[in-house]
Parts: sequence; C-alpha cells; structure tokens
Amino acid sequence: MLRDDTSPVKVRIKSMSETMSRLAFSACGNTRETLDPPAVDRAVPAHDYWTFLIAQCWNQLARMNIHQLMIGRLETEPRVASFILGLALRNVCEDTPEISVALPMSRTDIANYLVINCDTLSRTMMRFCDCGLIERESRQAVCVINLDALRKRSPLASLLSAVFEKSALGVTRKETRPCPQPTKIMASFLRL
Repeated sequence: MLRDDTSPVKVRIKSMSETMSRLAFSACGNTRETLDPPAVDRAVPAHDYWTFLIAQCWNQLARMNIHQLMIGRLETEPRVASFILGLALRNVCEDTPEISVALPMSRTDIANYLVINCDTLSRTMMRFCDCGLIERESRQAVCVINLDALRKRSPLASLLSAVFEKSALGVTRKETRPCPQPTKIMASFLRL
C-alpha cells in the first residue's frame, strides 16, 4: 500500500478534480460519455444537476441490462438485429423512412461485443442486406431501410424503444427522469 503523500493516483485525481468542471467516464468499447449539466454554470442548482446525473446513470444501467439480455438470451440473428435497432433508434427522426447508422466499432469489435464469431456477424449482416432490412453505406456505416421489419426481428424492440427512442425524438434534459418502465419490460422478458 502506498502512503498518502506519495500516491500518484491520488495526486492525479485531485489535480483532475480541480481542473475539470464536468464528470466523464468511459463505457464498454470505444464509447466515452460526458455528463454535463444542462448549463455548465455555477448558477445551476445542485438538484438539477443531480436529477440529470441520476437520469444518465439510469440510462447507462438500462443499456447495460439490455446488453446482458442480448448476449445471455438471444440467438445470433435477434442479437444482431437488436444491436442495429439500438443504434438506429438513437438516430431516428419522425419524417425520414431510412436511418443512417454509424457503426461505432470495427467488425471484430462488434462481434466480440455481441459474443459471436466475426464470420457469423458478416453472414448475418449479409442476410439482413438480402432481406432488404439494411443497406451497407460504407465500412463504418449502414442504412436501416425497413425499421419496422427490424423491430419484428428483435424480441427486445419494446425495451430498446423505451430506452432509446425518447431521447432521439427530442426530449429535453429537464423532461428526462428515471422511469420504471424499462425495468418492468425487462422483468416480463425474463419471465418468458
């Protein structure tokens, strides 16, 4: 154990906390979330910041539970459909039929994240292209052509919609509150 006065970790954390006005953390993969209050200003009441922070933590917890359900309960095709649907629902707009989805990781990283073989992921994506669900735009992006058919392939579609669709359709941060709906949906899914 290091003494208090010589611990490099404590010194680094202390210096970071004095220089940074926002809280950031790294999630799975190449994701980096930054949690800023609605206005980075000392005049923002603390309860607004904590409400926002709790809502963000609730969202991260729901996302983690969805991932656990995907890799623990679903076969390959529904797993990949749920992954693409989750990415698409973040970018959904009310008036566009096609949704462009940037893939946040390489194909190998996506396969590892979904706990499937890379070749199986490629075959499944090609099957989705052949069915007219998605279209490959580039190596790092796909276009979801038929969102409703993709929802039918994912048994987690209602859960994904509850977590991702509200924020994509323009809900402001003040309207974002922890709600028990995703937990109820997860509980009903686990009973199946």
